[in-house]
Amino acid sequence: MLNEGCTSDGLADAELRRATSSELSGSALELAPATENDAANDVLVTVRLPCAPLLTIELRATFHQINFERRVELDELPRASRARALALVVAELLTEFAEPELAENDAPPASSPTPSTKAASNTEAPRPAREETAKKPQRESRPAPAARRAPPVPARVDDVRRATRRSFTLPPRLGAGPELRDFFSGTQLFGVHAQLDWSRFALGLSVLGRDSTVDTGALSAWIVQATSALRLFTLGDARGTSLSFGPRLGIGAVSVTAQPLAPNVEAHAAREPYLDGAAFADFGVQLVPGLRGAATAELGYALGVVALSDSTDVGHYAGVFGSALLGVAFEL
Repeated sequence: MLNEGCTSDGLADAELRRATSSELSGSALELAPATENDAANDVLVTVRLPCAPLLTIELRATFHQINFERRVELDELPRASRARALALVVAELLTEFAEPELAENDAPPASSPTPSTKAASNTEAPRPAREETAKKPQRESRPAPAARRAPPVPARVDDVRRATRRSFTLPPRLGAGPELRDFFSGTQLFGVHAQLDWSRFALGLSVLGRDSTVDTGALSAWIVQATSALRLFTLGDARGTSLSFGPRLGIGAVSVTAQPLAPNVEAHAAREPYLDGAAFADFGVQLVPGLRGAATAELGYALGVVALSDSTDVGHYAGVFGSALLGVAFEL
């Protein structure tokens, strides 16, 4: 097996050879060492990796004068799954050589030559019968290779490939759960969030609030924001246990109202736009079919407001923050 073209994450030569050896372990084929190339007895598989953002890979399997080709696109698969997915296609491509090989091995031997010219001339009438008898085993033996062909590899390849596509192409999910946001300045807000997931994308809505009391008055703060997230990397099986990473953006509003608790104290309300950006890590697990649980951690920075009392920070709703979210989602 030869790798040509550019290098790509998740498709290093060692990774691809290891995945291909694993896929061929259940068949009669095995991967030859990289330093060996016996053109007379081995099938040569050439993998051409493109030097372009779109990961369209060309495969060619050659044995003597027989060639089979495939093209496969792996852009939507995580890097950790690309080598295995490509190995599945290689294994399926190699099964194309099964039928010619069996047909060659199972072909009936050629008819024996006529013992003598005299015998042939004295038996001209039965000659068609002998020819028919010689051809009859050929007709009966031709279906045999097809009946014995059906190795387990193609079915296994198709089943695993469908499972791989299902792992990263999921139906939309709608979930909700509690959320805690800490601005690392002694200010924490609690609330709920709802989220709609579709493949790698997610749209959400968070409502967070807090009531607090200081010496001069009481504060009530609320943050309402819409969010959008993109899962750039996913490890594991999105229908089982998985770990995802990516960015999140949020836009909304923050409202802070004050109630004076002492005489001669003035209180002012503030309503300002709220913008934030964060990086997230999401751990998900399939609880039961159709129901998935998730725990998410975020670290980000926000533009909002700061509440002051006599130049003292009594409510910080901007700056560096961290969030923790729990959720349960249903498949739609």
